[in-house]
Amino acid sequence: MQIFMINKTDIKNTLKNILPKKSFELIRTNYIKYFSKYFNEFNLKTIEKYRQQIISDTGYIVIDGPFEGLKYVESAVGSSFLLKLAGYYEAVLNPYIEEAKRMNIKNILDIGCAEGYYAAGFARVFPLATISAFDMDTEGRRLTRKMFEINNLNTDNLQILEEASKENIVDHIKENTLFICDCEGAEKEILNIENKDLFKNIAFGIIELHDEFVPGCKEACYDYFKNTHSIEIVKFKHANPTEFKFLKNINSKRELNALTMERGIQDQEWMILRLNV
Repeated sequence: MQIFMINKTDIKNTLKNILPKKSFELIRTNYIKYFSKYFNEFNLKTIEKYRQQIISDTGYIVIDGPFEGLKYVESAVGSSFLLKLAGYYEAVLNPYIEEAKRMNIKNILDIGCAEGYYAAGFARVFPLATISAFDMDTEGRRLTRKMFEINNLNTDNLQILEEASKENIVDHIKENTLFICDCEGAEKEILNIENKDLFKNIAFGIIELHDEFVPGCKEACYDYFKNTHSIEIVKFKHANPTEFKFLKNINSKRELNALTMERGIQDQEWMILRLNV
C-alpha cells in the first residue's frame, strides 16, 4: 500500500498563489492559532528523539556541513539545535559559506549572532580576523563567548556587543569584512547608515530578509547595496538529507519532514552580497 504524505509547505504555497492576500493571511493566522499545535506534537517528539540520539552518538559537536568539527554549547538560541549539530542548518546557504571561506577575510561582523554558530564557525576559518558579534539576547551573548572558549579561539580579537544600530555598527565595517545579518526585520533600519561608501569594505555578505515582519526589508536592503555589490536572492529550499551523515539513515519520510522543517516560514529569503570589482 502506498502512503501519500501531505506536504504542508506545498499546500501553503498553493493557497498563497491562488488566494487574495487578506484571505491567505486569515487562514494562516487561524492555522497558527488553533490547529498547528496538533500537528506539532509529533514534530516535537521526533526532534527530541533525534536530539538525544545525535548527542549520544557524537556529543556536542557539528558533524557535517561547512563548520564540521565545531564544538558546540548545549543549546541554541531561537533556532534548531539538532540541525546545527547535523550540519543541515540553513543548508541552502552552505555553498555560499564555502565561497566565503575561500576569501581573504580580515573582519567578521555578525548582527544577530545568537549563540555564535556563524561567528565561531567563521572564526575557526579566519583565526586572525577581528570579530564583532551583536545580539540583544543576554543568553546568546554568553553562549557566543563560551563557543569561542570551548573551541580555543582567539578572544583577543572578539567583541560581543548588545543591540546593533545604524550608529554603532559603522566602526565595525572595516576592510575585507565578512557580513552576516539575521535580526528579524531590524536590518531595514540598522543598515540605513549615513555613509553608504562604508559598504565597500564588505567583501561578502549574507543577510536574512524579513519582509513578513517588517514590510520593505528586501527593497530597502537592495537600495542600500545596489551601488557597491552584486546582489543574489536565495530562496529557502530543502537540501538532500542523504548528503548528511546523521540524516541519511533515517528512513521515515514523516520523521525526516519533521526534522528538516527547520523554520515556520518555509519561504524565507536571503540576500547574498558580492563586492563589485
